[in-house]
Amino acid sequence: MGSNFLTLVSICVILKMNGDYAEAMTRQLVARAIPLKDIKLNSAPLKTLITRSRIACLKECIRTAGCQALNFGKTDKCELLGTYLCARTASLIPSTDFAYYDVEFEDTLSSIGIHDSKTSCKTGGKCSPKCECEWTADFDVYPGKYVVGFTMETVNSVTQTECQQRCVDATTFQCKSADYSFSSTCYLSHVNRIDVPEAFSAQNGYTYLHRKCQ
Repeated sequence: MGSNFLTLVSICVILKMNGDYAEAMTRQLVARAIPLKDIKLNSAPLKTLITRSRIACLKECIRTAGCQALNFGKTDKCELLGTYLCARTASLIPSTDFAYYDVEFEDTLSSIGIHDSKTSCKTGGKCSPKCECEWTADFDVYPGKYVVGFTMETVNSVTQTECQQRCVDATTFQCKSADYSFSSTCYLSHVNRIDVPEAFSAQNGYTYLHRKCQ
C-alpha cells in the first residue's frame, strides 16, 4: 500500500432515460494515497464493505452517491466517505491498518501535479486540487515579465514592496499576482501565470510578482 499509489480508472455508466433507452458515458477518476503512512480520515463511512482491491473500492465510490474519498485497509476493508480532508468536517487520525485516499474526478485531474509539491501536501496531507491554497506574503519576482489583461485593482505611486503588500491585504478579491511598472504603478490580479500561461509574456518596464501558496 505505497503512498505514491496512483490509479486512473475509466468507468462506463449506463443511464436510463425515461425508461425508453439507455445511454453510456465514461468517467475518469483517480484515487491517490496522501504521502503520510498509516493514517485515515476520521469520518463515519457512507458504506463499509470488503473489496478485492483499491481499484474495486474506487469503483464502488463512483457508484455510491455522495462518495468523495475513501479509506482502504490492509484487510481489503473499503470505507466510502461522504467528505474529504479539505472539507474540514473530519480530521486525519493514526491507523496502522488504513491509508486515506482523495478521489479526484475529471475536473481536477489537470492540476494534481501542482498540489503534490506543496508543503501542505507533504506535511498535512492536503494534496487534492480540491484543497484551498494557503496563500503566503512571499512573492517570486520575474523582472521583464507580466500577465496582461486581468487587472482587478490599480494602485499608483507605490514601491514594489508596497505593491506586494497591497496584494496581500486585498479583501474584495483573492489577489494571486501583481504587475509592477517602472512608473511606480501596481496592477493587482486575481489570476497568476499558472492560471493563464498564455498571458504570461515578456514586457520591458514591468516586473511580475507571483504570490506563493503552499
